[in-house]
Amino acid sequence: GRRRRRRRRGRREGGRGRRGDGGGNGADARRFGFGARRRDDDARRATAAKAAREGREDGAGGTARATRARETRRGGERDAIEGRRGEATALEKLDATTETLSFFAMAPLTLLTFPQIWKNYVNVMAGDLMALGAVSWQGYGAGMLGNLLLLSYFADKREPAATAAQAIGVTTSFMLITQIAWTGNIHNVAPAVMFASSAFIIAGTSLSVARYFDYAHGERGQKMWELYQAALGIIGIIATPQIISNALTPALGWLPSELAILALVFASRADALPSKWSECSGWTATALFMSMPVAQIASNLSNPELLQGLSVLTSVFITSGNALMLSRALFTRDAVWIAGSFWATFVGGWGVLLTLFMAHNPLTGERYLSEMEFSTITALLAAYTVVVIGGQLKTQFFDAEEDDSSQSVEITSR
Repeated sequence: GRRRRRRRRGRREGGRGRRGDGGGNGADARRFGFGARRRDDDARRATAAKAAREGREDGAGGTARATRARETRRGGERDAIEGRRGEATALEKLDATTETLSFFAMAPLTLLTFPQIWKNYVNVMAGDLMALGAVSWQGYGAGMLGNLLLLSYFADKREPAATAAQAIGVTTSFMLITQIAWTGNIHNVAPAVMFASSAFIIAGTSLSVARYFDYAHGERGQKMWELYQAALGIIGIIATPQIISNALTPALGWLPSELAILALVFASRADALPSKWSECSGWTATALFMSMPVAQIASNLSNPELLQGLSVLTSVFITSGNALMLSRALFTRDAVWIAGSFWATFVGGWGVLLTLFMAHNPLTGERYLSEMEFSTITALLAAYTVVVIGGQLKTQFFDAEEDDSSQSVEITSR
């Protein structure tokens, strides 16, 4: 019995010891877990604080970069504004220069036909009426109609020098053709046609001048102007092939005009007539001006013995006046004006002078234009073309393209 009691006592004490050891180990485990969690919380707080500091630093750096970018853009905008101001100033100077040159052109263009008019008068007073036959009335007629077309074209655009030049051209050409008709050197044209043409030219010139000075506006004035431009454009389309044919192939008679009329009828039925007659008149005038020197050069080459009736000074005025006008035409970038001025300068002026230089007077055996005179005129024209026209093209086109490309490169780099 005592042994059994001792065994039970021993088992009870062993059980208490095991429970005591188990309780201690659990407390230690709980203390260790709390410390680990505390360390993890501290680590997370430290990481969050570091991330916040880095975010603030990145934000400050981004603000600085944004500020620098804004300053760069502002600087670029200031440079662009200054560049545009400089470019505008250069264009304003070029505008003033070309307009001045165009007004200088008024002097030779005003005197353009007067030498020939005076020479015709001298020949008539001397009784040499046939000398006026050397003057190609087809060429001057083409020029007069071209002046009339361009007068309406430039009057609408309010270009003062060009409008005045065309009005003067119409007036002087009309005077010269009147001389030729009065001496009987215009053949195969009925007097009624001459009278009707004269009335139309006078009325059209008056209406174009009124349009330029704002007298042909309003509802009624606008209708009259549109009707006149349409009629003038149709006349130009019909007359252009006829004038060229009379100068180069007179045997065709009125066939070119008849074909032009048929073409207009078909275009009207097909609803293909021009919607803007002003532009059509401009290009028709250009074609007429191109036919004018062709007719005169053809007459010079086919009848060199009649060249003594021509005035060299007239061709010199044609060359110089249109060369000065070419500068203004290039500035305005008007294709009609550029084509007409270029052709009149180098073909209608210098080309006719070349035929006078090549031909010899049958009575004296000398050239109608001496070698020294022709060389001087050619050298002056070449110098003007290279220095003035070439410099203008460089300033107006090439420098502007370089400025645009440099600005695009700067913008791309930014």
